Amino acid sequence: HPRLRCFVSHAGLNSVMEVARNGKPSILVPIFADQIRNAQFLEAKNATIVITKEEFNRDTFSAALKKLLNDK
Repeated sequence: HPRLRCFVSHAGLNSVMEVARNGKPSILVPIFADQIRNAQFLEAKNATIVITKEEFNRDTFSAALKKLLNDK
């Protein structure tokens, strides 16, 4: 959607495909299995910010969201 400013997902295959296709800023929080590899792939391409489930908290999420919304 054109008004979408940031996409947040667990990095499942469908979500990763949407991020790659639409080029929208995203925050991925992989939980297990292929989600970790999917998130690392997009992070290596500078296409997302990844927060591991161990690092995820209000502060890390807020910092990632501010970075995506404020960086041009």
